[in-house]
Amino acid sequence: ETGNVVRWESSTDNFVSIMPISNTTTSLDYTDLTDTTKYRVVVQSGSCSEENSTEVTVTVDPVTVGGTLSSDATVCSGSNTGTITLSGETGSLVRWESSTDNFVSSTPISNTTTSLDYTDLTVTTKYIAVVQSGTCSEENSTEVIITAEPATVGGTLSSDATVCSGSNTSTLTLSGEIGSVVRWESSTDNFISFTPISNTTTSLDYTDLTVTTKYRAVVQSGACSEENSTEVTITVGPVTVGGTLSSDATVCSGSNAGTLTLSGETGSVVRWESSTDNFVSFTPISNTTKSQSYTNLTVTTNYRAIVQSGTCLEENSIEATITVDPLTNGGVVSSSVNVCSGSNYGILTLNNHVGNIVRWESSIDNFETINNYQNTSMSQNYKDLTDTTKYRAVVKSGICSEAYSIEAIIAVDTIPIVNLGEDTAICNLESIDLNAGNSGADYLWSNGETSQEITVSTRGDYFVTVTNSYFCSSFSLIKIDINPLPKINFGSDREICKYKPIELKVLEQNANSYLWSTEDNNQSITIQNPGKYWVDVYSKNDCFNSDTIILVPGPDLNIDLITEPVICYGNQTNIKVEVQNQSGKLNYDWNTSENASNISVNSSGEYSVLIKDEKGCWGTDTTSVRVQELPLVSLVADTLSICSLDEAEESVIITCNHNGSYVEWGDGFEGKKYTSSISGWFEAFVYDDYNCLGYDSITISEYCRPVRLSLPNIFSPNNDGYNDSFIPFEMDLEELDYMMVNLEYIDFSVFTRWGELIHTSSLVLPNWNGLNNKGFDAPDGVYFWVLKYKDIDGFEFHTNGYVALKR
Repeated sequence: ETGNVVRWESSTDNFVSIMPISNTTTSLDYTDLTDTTKYRVVVQSGSCSEENSTEVTVTVDPVTVGGTLSSDATVCSGSNTGTITLSGETGSLVRWESSTDNFVSSTPISNTTTSLDYTDLTVTTKYIAVVQSGTCSEENSTEVIITAEPATVGGTLSSDATVCSGSNTSTLTLSGEIGSVVRWESSTDNFISFTPISNTTTSLDYTDLTVTTKYRAVVQSGACSEENSTEVTITVGPVTVGGTLSSDATVCSGSNAGTLTLSGETGSVVRWESSTDNFVSFTPISNTTKSQSYTNLTVTTNYRAIVQSGTCLEENSIEATITVDPLTNGGVVSSSVNVCSGSNYGILTLNNHVGNIVRWESSIDNFETINNYQNTSMSQNYKDLTDTTKYRAVVKSGICSEAYSIEAIIAVDTIPIVNLGEDTAICNLESIDLNAGNSGADYLWSNGETSQEITVSTRGDYFVTVTNSYFCSSFSLIKIDINPLPKINFGSDREICKYKPIELKVLEQNANSYLWSTEDNNQSITIQNPGKYWVDVYSKNDCFNSDTIILVPGPDLNIDLITEPVICYGNQTNIKVEVQNQSGKLNYDWNTSENASNISVNSSGEYSVLIKDEKGCWGTDTTSVRVQELPLVSLVADTLSICSLDEAEESVIITCNHNGSYVEWGDGFEGKKYTSSISGWFEAFVYDDYNCLGYDSITISEYCRPVRLSLPNIFSPNNDGYNDSFIPFEMDLEELDYMMVNLEYIDFSVFTRWGELIHTSSLVLPNWNGLNNKGFDAPDGVYFWVLKYKDIDGFEFHTNGYVALKR
């Protein structure tokens, strides 16, 4: 250079713009540049113009950024492929590196592109890219991991089994697998179709299968494909069904044979069993066929077949019962006896027989002819036999043949004839003779007597037993009824009263005749007078009875009427009744046509009542009631309106004119004249000697004279004590007080000449002190005011005007 260094300059845009550097030496340090920068020196020699040196360029490379690899993957060992891609790097790719030991050691890969392919990895491998920007140091990218999973092995299931349908349980176990169990699968059609089972463990429980089922486990190792385990088969055998034996039979002991057959079973016959005690104990029979024979059984025996299906439990068939009936034995009928002809009775009993009684038989000719009795009980009645008769029982044991019992003979002798006659009836208190006939015989009556003839007078069944010399007896029965006497019951003697006749009535209905002491012949008569009365009655059975009664006069009732003799007009009084000597419920008959026990009346007159009790006894009484007219009342006042204000000092005098005894006013004051200083409503009550009440009222109206105003039109609020405020009317203080108490409302407003409201007041004495609504003095001038008010008489006033303000 020639000249002196004036300054240095730098630029990052080829000196389109310049950064001056205050340095006049011939050297310049630079440090930590982040952008490519050009430098030059500006030199000047004396007064010559400045000249630039040649430029120097300091090229700045960006910081290396290794970038990001994408992306991690999981692959199946030995069969895989993929591409790893680098992004976000700064600089050029120098190489790739791989490692299977987390970069404890690495393998360089000669590849300077931003993608790397991998294929058929057998072990988990990590990859990085190595990047360098210009002269900057190398940087590694983020790592990517390609995880190589071992190949899937399905493994082996254990183990096949044979089970009984509907009642089974066990566990299948997987072993030798590589990978995780994804699910289990079952199938009942050799996996033409299957049912997935949500189970990822190496064991699976099955329970209560009803059909043969295959199972397998599905295994997957990481990203490798799924593999099935070996299959296992659970063979399901049908549930054992014992079946039905046919059929029950009944045989005769010692001579019988038959065959039982099994049907409807599931499984094979293991053996047969028999029992004579309902299988409390049993005898096994070595027979595996479906039929079993029996012969010459002497006792009832049960049989059953024992069946088993595969591994299922043994089951018994339905039992068959061979009922063995014992041989028939007719037994002995007891016992033979002699009886009297026509009147005999007995019971024959069968003993020592074997079997059931089919019927009984009798015969009077040694069973050449037979009478059959449909009687299967062990006894047979005989009754009223007239011929010697033989009896036997016919017995049959089950299906065994019938047999006859040993016979019994009933030998028949003659009996006496006894007849007491037809049933009859006698009247009460009468008697009748009964004769049994058969003179010389022995007699026994139902009442204990032993004579041929007896006399009876009470109701009952009478019978007699007559025994002849052959010791044969006969008896006869007769019913004796007692016809009652006609029913008459007048009861005790009693009273009779005027207003209630008494009916005398015979209780007996439809009698042959009635004869009264009054010569009436009806069932009842009606009596109105005291006296002695009787009746004779013959019933339809011609029995006689009579009754008498004495009727005496009943007592009169004592009646007292109680009431007020005088009542006030408009009121009413109750007339009450007091009664003595009554019997039972009372009946009231007033001359007002009422029938209550007491009545209310409100008019003058005589009132009477006739009272009857349940016996018809009676009484009467009369009382009088007078209605008193109410007092006449008239209120008169010396004026009908006043002003109630204290300032008015007005009053009214009200006079009560009346014809009563004394006056009582509404506030309790007593006297003919009443003075009040207030308006309002007044009432007076006038009472006479009977406390009857007259009434009148009067209203005194409120009236005060109207408020009249005188209106000033100038004031000077200069605080000189004279005319310092504006009141829109002129009157003395007494008049102001009177006005304010007689007003319902009063409103006052003041406006400027331009209509601006500067003062207002309500319900107080209007008074403007010359200040505006902001509290400052209003300027001199003319102001407009408005006044509205209403007095207590209802008169409304609206007025306005101007006032001059002069300070």
